[in-house]
Amino acid sequence: MSIHGNTNQKKIIVIDDDNEFLDEMQDLLSWSGYAPITISDSSKAEAAIRHHKPNLILLDLNMQPVSGAMIAESLQKDPATAQIPIIVITGNYSQERHSILRNKYRIIHCLQKPLNPMDLLTLIEGTL
Repeated sequence: MSIHGNTNQKKIIVIDDDNEFLDEMQDLLSWSGYAPITISDSSKAEAAIRHHKPNLILLDLNMQPVSGAMIAESLQKDPATAQIPIIVITGNYSQERHSILRNKYRIIHCLQKPLNPMDLLTLIEGTL
């Protein structure tokens, strides 16, 4: 887990098992004035979310041992985390699947990898 930024910045947790992607997101979000917290081990994601209380979560779906859908489902069931907005970032986009996830788990948007950094930042800014 990697944490950057100061306490006045909006905290964004990025959960993905691709360390190169996490490094890119850490740089992009830091340069854009956010406080990124990166997590590569999906089994530690929920504890980190509860500890850091982020303003937003960027979540990959296809991870092991805990999938992004499982994380989103667990967060939705907990009143302490249910209101945290989630943006899914995935390499396996399916409009039907993501429509179901958006409705069920408070996922506000699904972006397909590789993504345009400006599109992501615009979406984040509109969410926060």
